[in-house]
Amino acid sequence: MEKGGLSDRQLYRLRDDGAIEAVGRGLFRRTDADLLADIDLLEIARRAPLATVCLTSALA
Repeated sequence: MEKGGLSDRQLYRLRDDGAIEAVGRGLFRRTDADLLADIDLLEIARRAPLATVCLTSALA
């Protein structure tokens, strides 16, 4: 979390205040952001950036 510029406390405070929400383990998004992408695909891309996703990515 320090890599993103936030301490654990700051991150959890934002989550508890409703400014961000957890979409996966260690992956958060702002609650006021327009979501134009599939959250599952974003989580996969974050966790395994060199992976190839079949079928689901083809449909997207």
